[in-house]
Amino acid sequence: MIEKVLKRYPAGSDITLLNCFYQFRKKDPISGAYSDDFIVLLIKDNTTGKKDHFIINRPKYKFYTIKPEYEDNRYNKLFIEIDKLDEHEVEFNKLEKSIATLLGREADYNDALSIGDKESIRKLHADPRVFNSDQSIEDKYRHEFSKYYPNNVTKINKAFFDIEVDGRYITTDFPEPELAEAPINAISLFDERCNRVITFLLNDPHNPLIAKFKHDYEIGVFTEQDIHNFVQDAVGGYKKMVRNKLDYTSFELKFYDNELRLLVEFFEMVRELDPDFIEGWNSSAFDCNYIMHRIINLGADPAVVMSDPTWNKPYLKLYIDERNINDFAERGDYMNVCNNTVWMDQMIQFCSRRKAKMGSFTSFKLDDIGQLMAGVKKLDYSHITTNLSELPYLDYKTFVLYNIMDTVVQKCIENKAQDIEYIFAKCIVNDTSYKKGHRQTVYLINRMTKEWFKLGYVIGNNVNKWNEKPPKFAGALVGNPLLTSDYAKIKLDGNPILVCDNLQDYD
Repeated sequence: MIEKVLKRYPAGSDITLLNCFYQFRKKDPISGAYSDDFIVLLIKDNTTGKKDHFIINRPKYKFYTIKPEYEDNRYNKLFIEIDKLDEHEVEFNKLEKSIATLLGREADYNDALSIGDKESIRKLHADPRVFNSDQSIEDKYRHEFSKYYPNNVTKINKAFFDIEVDGRYITTDFPEPELAEAPINAISLFDERCNRVITFLLNDPHNPLIAKFKHDYEIGVFTEQDIHNFVQDAVGGYKKMVRNKLDYTSFELKFYDNELRLLVEFFEMVRELDPDFIEGWNSSAFDCNYIMHRIINLGADPAVVMSDPTWNKPYLKLYIDERNINDFAERGDYMNVCNNTVWMDQMIQFCSRRKAKMGSFTSFKLDDIGQLMAGVKKLDYSHITTNLSELPYLDYKTFVLYNIMDTVVQKCIENKAQDIEYIFAKCIVNDTSYKKGHRQTVYLINRMTKEWFKLGYVIGNNVNKWNEKPPKFAGALVGNPLLTSDYAKIKLDGNPILVCDNLQDYD
């Protein structure tokens, strides 16, 4: 499975699997042909600190079937001795077909395939003769990697980012990422290793305050030291600067007349600084999502802009867990990009790690969590305006400092919480992908798979998902409140509101 890695790095080399993600085959809408599926392995050499990557097309997958002399179809076993099994290695996109062939169930497979019955095809994994065939391919490759390499939990480098959008003339109350109609007028990038903040600012000829601010910055009226002094006051003085490891932080402003050029150079800077992880607060749903759609609106391909050109495979996938959109601890958002940095949502990591204590938090806004965790708040501009979209037109310097402070607050939270170190170590130890690293049912099974394999046992498949579901309480009603009839709603001035009257609820 990882022969390409073993050719370049002999077994036992001190390397760590920094990231691993898989992409299914895609159908070309014009030709109808399918592209190859592939899996990406991002490696960090702990001796040199350098990173390397492997893109494996048509990745293989290992699973096991019981030898005929040990067959017992009465029930599914939790685990079995490895010497009682036959090992098979097949292309992952042919996994179920291979299982059906080995078990003599081709007819079942073909019948289900002919009517598009994917559920029946997946039930092949429930056959008592099959073992360890239902593990995520990403976790399978993590497990395979850990067989050959120490995969040590090493020191990691982090960065933080935040964007601002010029929402003065948008058609909605809040900038919608899918529309991305307004320009991105500021991005701040905080690199922890270099202790450096770079802020990318968009010139706007309709805002004379920008030209004046730029002139003051270029002639030294407003300097890096002024920003440093402001941040020191904002976090609560010199001692807090030291406590949050901000005392040697440098600040730099860059100005751009072209928005696409600004975005391109932001990602070039990320590649140059080369952090292992980069975080934004609610970045998957907003910042990354907005950047992606904004690049499209500017006529470019976000996969090309955001990927590392040396990888020779532009690729970008952003997944937003709409089902749990308001349940931050359960959100399974992720963003996979072909570059040397792992992109994570800091807010989701913070909430997922504290799932058991979610009720004790009154808010998950960056401002409130910054105050709670590190005693540091975002910049308050309420004395100037209550509308952020008006701020750059009223006080551009405050707008720039506001954007910088967002990344400073993120840095202070992570300095106290160490959430990235936690999820990184947890996923390394348990051979689990970051998107499932907080899911106990996933990482515990992966850990069992790993530890039992060392003892000579192979874990069986999880068949509980196909157990018959108990009947639901007859009186329960679950529905989308947006589809509720206005008949039972309370009305204010003749307009229905989302509050219903005269209901019975025994939940």
